[in-house]
Parts: sequence; structure tokens; C-alpha cells
Amino acid sequence: MTAPVPGETVQGRHGMIAERRRPRLRWPVVAGGIAAVIVIAVIVAIAVARTRSGERPPAFQASAGAFRLTAPPANLPSLDYASVPTSHGRRYLLYGDITDGGRTAKIWVSDHKRDPHAKMVSLTVGQTAVIDDVRVRVLHIWAMPDPSHNAIDVSATAG
Repeated sequence: MTAPVPGETVQGRHGMIAERRRPRLRWPVVAGGIAAVIVIAVIVAIAVARTRSGERPPAFQASAGAFRLTAPPANLPSLDYASVPTSHGRRYLLYGDITDGGRTAKIWVSDHKRDPHAKMVSLTVGQTAVIDDVRVRVLHIWAMPDPSHNAIDVSATAG
């Protein structure tokens, strides 16, 4: 063994070598830990998204003059409608859309089920409008994670 340089000890020389190696050893461990946390977060996010995509509105509590209008299958016209008798004949309510992040419901009111001249009304929960002799009030807007499960609960009576 060589003699220590003045002001240096044998232990100090070996200690410096050991200290230089520690950061190299820690870096892969820290990087691996961060990667593991990211992978776990992605797996959890995917699992939550899949669970929520099957979420549907609760069962409809039917009452006189209350209806649930549901979203049609993608790219198809709505087949779900509510029929309201009025003094001018029947009027039909069809699901239009849910906008404003689930705060506004668009509802079509028409003289017959396939009316190209149907009138649309946009309402928020609690709002009422009279259109073509039908008084429409939005009871609840169900904006679900999967838009094909959206629904609008309305009350509709002759206006």
C-alpha cells in the first residue's frame, strides 16, 4: 500500500470511491420506481373507465305524464318517444341531445313520429316550455360516461 499524501487518510480515499458509486446505483432504482407508479396509474385509469362506461341511469319511476327519453343508438334516429294527447291531436316528444356538459336537454316535439318539421326546445332541469300545445318540463338530465346511455326525464301534458 502506498503512503498517504499529507492531509489524506486511507479511509478517505476509499470513502470517496464508494460515494461516487452510490449515485449510479440509485438512479436506475429511482427510475424503475417512477416507471412502476406510472404503469399502475394507467392500469387503474383504464379499469375505472371500463367500469364507468357501463354505467346507466337508475330505473325510471313512472308516473302520470312523466316520460324517459333515451339516446338513440349511434347514427340512428331515435325510436324512443313519448306520446302526449292534446286538443289538436297527438304530439310526440323525441330525444334530441344533451349539451353544456349535461346541463341542457334538447327535445324534439312533432305532429308525428317522423316529422321533418319537428320543433326543438332546449331546457335545463326545472325549466318548462309550451310548444305545439304541449307543456314540457325537464325533470332530470342523465349525462352518462357513455353517451349512448344518456336519458332525459320529462313531464309532458297538454298545454
